[in-house]
Amino acid sequence: RENFTSTDFEMIPAVGGEQDIIKLTQSLPGVLSGTDGLGGLHVRGGDPGQNLVLLDGVQVYNPFHTAGFFSIYNPSAIKSVTLYKSGFPARFNGLTSSVLDVRTKEGNNQKTKAEGGVSLLALNGSLEGPIKKGKSSFILTARRTHIDPWIKAATKYLNQRENKTGFTNYSFYDLNAKSNFTLGNNDKLFLSFYHGRDYFRDFSGKNDYIQNKTITYNRENVLDWGNDIGTIRWNKLISNKLFANTT
Repeated sequence: RENFTSTDFEMIPAVGGEQDIIKLTQSLPGVLSGTDGLGGLHVRGGDPGQNLVLLDGVQVYNPFHTAGFFSIYNPSAIKSVTLYKSGFPARFNGLTSSVLDVRTKEGNNQKTKAEGGVSLLALNGSLEGPIKKGKSSFILTARRTHIDPWIKAATKYLNQRENKTGFTNYSFYDLNAKSNFTLGNNDKLFLSFYHGRDYFRDFSGKNDYIQNKTITYNRENVLDWGNDIGTIRWNKLISNKLFANTT
């Protein structure tokens, strides 16, 4: 079992300034990224489909943006990461290669704090603070690529050089929200939500001239995919030696 916390994320290799926790796990013995870093997560020769990937206890079936180049996990929202390469606990069942258990931050229940940043590829920001001081808190994080206008302009220019019309564009974004409530001495309630999307568009046009008439042919390919994940977790302390988590 390999454990990482938010303080370890500073060691993550940053592609275009974007840190990625999947890249951190790929630096471990027995873990590979696959072909040219785009093959997902291969643990001890296993297939990417044999990994159980979780976000706050919920399975994520496609945890990547940009065909595997970036993961959906925004480091600003992540509290801890645990990678099991063998000896999985019984509560993780059904898959044979590895378990990647990712938990998000719960927010500051004492004071409000905001952070933001910009890299070569994306903008990101977070806001956290108390709902009721000492009793409940929230955290909101967001990340979005900002290079799509440049991709569109560059591809439009390249098409014009070849006497064509059209452009290609791509972007992705992630939104995380989480809140927690202390219901008493022995009960806590956690609510979390993730929403993320990838958007690819390829547009091209061509003009034909038939019998002094101009006929325009337009072709457009659009791909839109993503994840929506919601979690409710109730933590109950039954005694000094027994507790229960219901998700």
